[in-house]
Amino acid sequence: MTDSVWKTSSEITEAVEELSARCLLAYEVNPDLVEEHFAIEREIAEGGYGRRQIYELVQNGADAMLGTQGKRIEVVLSNDYLYCANEGESITSDGVRAILGAHRSAKRGNEIGRFGLGFKSVLAVTDAPEFYSRSGSFRFEPHSSARQIAKVAQAEPQRVPRLRLSFPVDAVDAARSDALLAELMEWATTVVRLPLNSEGNRWLAEDLKKFPPEFVLFSSHVKQLGFRDATTGFRRRISSKNRRGGLVELDVDGDMSPWRLVTSTYKMTDEVKRSAGELADRDELPL
Repeated sequence: MTDSVWKTSSEITEAVEELSARCLLAYEVNPDLVEEHFAIEREIAEGGYGRRQIYELVQNGADAMLGTQGKRIEVVLSNDYLYCANEGESITSDGVRAILGAHRSAKRGNEIGRFGLGFKSVLAVTDAPEFYSRSGSFRFEPHSSARQIAKVAQAEPQRVPRLRLSFPVDAVDAARSDALLAELMEWATTVVRLPLNSEGNRWLAEDLKKFPPEFVLFSSHVKQLGFRDATTGFRRRISSKNRRGGLVELDVDGDMSPWRLVTSTYKMTDEVKRSAGELADRDELPL
């Protein structure tokens, strides 16, 4: 690992600190926001996103790799953490805003959405997500956040949002005490590390095994998708090969299967864009 490329930039540090300070000010002025933001996080973690942690992390990684030279995503489960590493674009200040907010996905072009509501599904398995990126790193500290929010808003500490305040962190220091993190940082540009809570291991190992390999067919820029369970030794490698026109071979641990892909692009009319809601900011929709 080259330590020099993992130094937190002033841009990310300033974004983290500014957004957290603004959030506290908003809670002081309007304490009702605390309960509203807490409810949003709880609904996502306990609702339809409740078991989508691995899929959402992989999708965020794939979106970050669009338009870059990145080809690889790796998901690793240990007794204490879930990791998702990718070779895409490093975190930006807009990405920080999306993570610390809600309904503010940093989507662009053909992306499904980076760090939108789906990311908050991680709260079903962790209380303190961590982001390590070559542009800057930060983490969430629920106890510190609860104290600060409760102080300005006179709220109950157990009913405050967990993903609204974040704190800069040194990626190199973190890697010194975590061999798996250091290994992933050798090649990745961003690693999301989730310290697992008591619910964390209930379904993640099973979901690693069940992740649909067809994902790489529809995200052709993802050349390597790996899954590893360090607690059991389980490994899985998925890739697509020999793409020629609409033909592609799907490789799952050496087991090859041929596929034919048919694609189309729908151009959004003004009428459709007016009624499309979240999709309204797209001129074209790939199918």
